[in-house]
Amino acid sequence: EQLQGASLDNPEIRKKLDGELFERWVAEKLQNTKITLHVND
Repeated sequence: EQLQGASLDNPEIRKKLDGELFERWVAEKLQNTKITLHVND
């Protein structure tokens, strides 16, 4: 757990993690939106 905290304190790693999480979140949102639009049509 201590190692994980040290890793998250590293800006480079933090930036990469945030980027991956953001991309995954966007992908999920787009999927949900497509499904919702399809149902509405």
